[in-house]
Amino acid sequence: MGHIRIEGRTIQIDGKEVLLRSGEIHYFRIYKSRWRTMLEKARDNHLNTIATYIPWDFHEPEEGRFDFTGETLAERDVVGFLELASSMGLYVIAKPGPFINAEYVDGGHPHWMYRQYPETVSAKPNGSPAFWVGQGNHVPQQLGDRFLELAECWYAQVIPLLKRFSIENGGPIILHQPDNEMNLLFTGLDPEGSLYDPKVLGDGDTPGLFQHSLLERFGSLEELNRRYGTKAAGLAAIHPKLQGTDAQGKKRLYLDWMRFRTEYVYRYAALLARWSRKYGLQVPNTYNEPINGFFRGPGNHAAFAAYMKEQGEEILTTCHSYLKYGYHMDANGLPKIVFRLEALKMQAPDRPAIAIEVGAGWMTLDQVPNHLNYPVHLRTLLGHGMDGYNYFIFASGEKGFSRTYVTDAYDLFADPVSAYGEENTVYRMTGEFNRFAAGWERELAGTAKAYDAVIGLSQELYLLAQYAGSELSVFEDHSSGASTLSANRSKQVVDSIEALTKMLTMSNVQFALMDLDMPNREPGFPELLIIPNDGTLSKEAMEYVMRHGEKGGKVVFYPEVPVQTPDGLDLPLLAQATGFRLRREIPRFGLTAGDIGRRFMRMKELDGIPADQLNTLELPGAGSCLITYEGETVGYRHPFGSGEALVLGFAPQFTGLDNVESLKLLLLPLLAEGRAVHAEYDIYHTVVRSKDGFQLVTAVNTTGAERCDRIRLRRKGGYLTFPQQSVLYIAPLTARMMPTLVRLPYGELVYCTSELVPLDDGYTLWEAAGTPGTSGEIAFDRPVRIFADGRPLPVTEQEGLHIALYTHGHEPVSLRVEAAGA
Repeated sequence: MGHIRIEGRTIQIDGKEVLLRSGEIHYFRIYKSRWRTMLEKARDNHLNTIATYIPWDFHEPEEGRFDFTGETLAERDVVGFLELASSMGLYVIAKPGPFINAEYVDGGHPHWMYRQYPETVSAKPNGSPAFWVGQGNHVPQQLGDRFLELAECWYAQVIPLLKRFSIENGGPIILHQPDNEMNLLFTGLDPEGSLYDPKVLGDGDTPGLFQHSLLERFGSLEELNRRYGTKAAGLAAIHPKLQGTDAQGKKRLYLDWMRFRTEYVYRYAALLARWSRKYGLQVPNTYNEPINGFFRGPGNHAAFAAYMKEQGEEILTTCHSYLKYGYHMDANGLPKIVFRLEALKMQAPDRPAIAIEVGAGWMTLDQVPNHLNYPVHLRTLLGHGMDGYNYFIFASGEKGFSRTYVTDAYDLFADPVSAYGEENTVYRMTGEFNRFAAGWERELAGTAKAYDAVIGLSQELYLLAQYAGSELSVFEDHSSGASTLSANRSKQVVDSIEALTKMLTMSNVQFALMDLDMPNREPGFPELLIIPNDGTLSKEAMEYVMRHGEKGGKVVFYPEVPVQTPDGLDLPLLAQATGFRLRREIPRFGLTAGDIGRRFMRMKELDGIPADQLNTLELPGAGSCLITYEGETVGYRHPFGSGEALVLGFAPQFTGLDNVESLKLLLLPLLAEGRAVHAEYDIYHTVVRSKDGFQLVTAVNTTGAERCDRIRLRRKGGYLTFPQQSVLYIAPLTARMMPTLVRLPYGELVYCTSELVPLDDGYTLWEAAGTPGTSGEIAFDRPVRIFADGRPLPVTEQEGLHIALYTHGHEPVSLRVEAAGA
């Protein structure tokens, strides 16, 4: 019998810390005769886990008739598939839905359910069936009585099967994912997309779940009428389409409806978790990207995890990271990948960060990026703190015997293994990466990324950014440098966050994300807190930020300081503490005739800094002006409790290198200990994850510069700068993972500029890879003998380090290291 537990940032299986290296293999898409071949390919690619959906529709083709052993179709023998995986020493992540997506018709919900029980389908405002736009899949009433009855029947059959194969019973299943991409089949963030159902909104006379939730929150019908500015005669009349509200009332009603829709999804998720326990499965439950699309894609991890904890469910949330999110791993693409991974960590910084879907391809040609960028993508994820991953998809499959709607090449050009068992180019790429991760598994477990800044986000800022009030006017403008023009202030701020992350990434200022409504750090943390805002923040978030300043924290507010709650309640405590007062609003250029060309700000060190729109500010008596526009202050530093605030009247934008340089000039003085790691001239993007006895530095050439640089790594008492006898060259649009400060049986590996893989338990045999024709440099803290491809290398001593040089070739260099006295 075995056991799995989550301990801090690690997954422990039978007491051993494990880095999940998984590949998605769908038995229901692959002929049974090829199952063994596909699993062997996974194991030979240095994977230790496979993941698979278990489609409800596939195993209950007719109501009440279940097949898990292949009686009606050989490929339905999921029992045989799990037995095979177990016999090959592979762990399994089981994902039985009820909704699986997986490019399976109706997401795996049975075809007979919607035909025989039309009441299971949710409704749009006009009463028509709700569906996933662009896919056509029905949206079920997830908390509807009939759907829950049928879904529990499915769990009553499949969960005992998973229990039988769980690790506690000697089987391979280590994790369970109820449902998938929980977002009301991608209608959750559309206020009119679904849930216009009698159970939710009542029947006109009797209130439904929505009205009862409002009553529980606000106390009475009278209070609701005051809130919305209405004269509803009964609770059942309070409806998302309620008429007669004023502008503020409409916004409040919109927010309350969206808050309810979010909690609706959470309630369903908690019910599935309870069912999995009810029917005997005890392995951890994981949920990928809850409210998929929130925060512009990554999911609302913090709020979901907090809700589940309140329900007594300790869960893990997971994320997606497809190459198509960034396409090229350059200064535009890499920050998008990092943002999604950091959004996952919003659930808690001390939980494993698992990317449950990592892919290089896609199912349609227009969405397929060049898979040659994939090695950089994977190294970026690992460098930024990914603790486990699952390739989606690892092995393609056939079409025809299950109701899937993709071709046999699931990820065009980029599936590691084809439907016929052939190894594609990506197989080599993933194998090299997996081999590195497996070689350093023990050291990587429990490491944490080092941060310089924390971006504080607000859930309601994102909801308000899509609020379609009468003041909203949006059009695309790709030629002027702005992605959108909008009168919606919230949307303007949200749009700026991507530019902020790009400039932080180029500046080697490493950012975390935190939900200010569900903060995952105690106030007073040392990193710089950056708060994009539209002038609003919840009362609880404002109070948290105030405590942060009182405990010595440093804060950046832009393009203003919050003075109201999202519901419109005036709350000036932050403005008073920072001396914030608006002077005048400068609109974006080009919106009136003759207003041609950018606004340009200036600093003492830099002139001509572009800005599209900005606010000039009154300079408070205790403030220090840092940046101006036409002689007026647009940015100042000010005491903030025991800490300090930087107040900016503009949102970051990424139109030129002056924007990047000005942000560095503004932010770096606020980093008391300096950056955790950076390239000396910021030519390369760098990041470090570490624990006592091991650090992994990853460097990425995001700019394509054909130049060399050196790494400066912060350590106790100063910085380690390397290499010391050669130069570091990272080829354009490539990345390298470099172990540093590694405690070994015979001393400390201080640094190595190669991608170094240990080959034995004694850490005496290594493979070192780098750009062919360039130097590799390795340094230890004591005398050693080093051999490269069997030949001894000169070892020189410099400033207490024992350093050897060698030359990278097209194949990795074989290194052997011996203690000098051995």
